[in-house]
Amino acid sequence: MYNNFNVFKPATENGKVDMIVEKNNQYWKLQIKTIQVEKSGKNSTRKVIPVRKISHNMGEYKISYYSSTIVDYFIGVDIETEDIYIIPSEITEQYKSSIGITKVQSFKNNFKLKGIPEEVDDKEIQL
Repeated sequence: MYNNFNVFKPATENGKVDMIVEKNNQYWKLQIKTIQVEKSGKNSTRKVIPVRKISHNMGEYKISYYSSTIVDYFIGVDIETEDIYIIPSEITEQYKSSIGITKVQSFKNNFKLKGIPEEVDDKEIQL
């Protein structure tokens, strides 16, 4: 428990969400993704948060997409800078494969989750 949040991890690795957090009987389903660097031209790169799931089994690839009925927030973790992007799934479901971090700067290290009372709204959530 951190800052009165209960944190639940799935028992298996192939679940639809990576983590569930609870506070005051309100639950949020989280999908956690490591920010990746991809090429964006001949000599440039950009950082992106993947917003789809690619699974493979015996050479067969399956792509699935997350919706706001499955996930409440995407958590993009930039290992290089230690920044965290907490993005509502209503934003991420507008994208097919990834979203560039330049488009979600307002969510960078912004720990305000919908439904959390104001007195605890600005406190960090450590995942």
